[in-house]
Amino acid sequence: AVVSTQSTGTVANKLKCAVVCKGAVDKVCCKETLTACSEVGSSRRVGGQGDILAGAMGIFSFWAKNAEPNLQGTPYQTVAAAAASAVVKRANALTFTRQGRSMITSDMVETLPRAFIEVMEVPKKK
Repeated sequence: AVVSTQSTGTVANKLKCAVVCKGAVDKVCCKETLTACSEVGSSRRVGGQGDILAGAMGIFSFWAKNAEPNLQGTPYQTVAAAAASAVVKRANALTFTRQGRSMITSDMVETLPRAFIEVMEVPKKK
């Protein structure tokens, strides 16, 4: 089923939460904010990948909530969901490059630290 941006926003507003629509481009809707995560994953989706995303959203929510004064009005839920989406998609791509179509969820877990660094680390100034 195709989910429209308008219906996603309606659900997010009624439930007072962030709604994430997973796809080639993940969409995150929270309050009046719609954010797209265009990080490229792979053509292989493994069972349990949504569980990894949910766990990542939990920890990113904690971090983003604590950083909320620095988010310049962007809902912390939006920041958390977009960050989690990008890291999990990067982990998926890294794992697929290494394992190919034989990859399983635990293979993705092994690439999460590298994916986190690649997506989230700010390059050091020289």
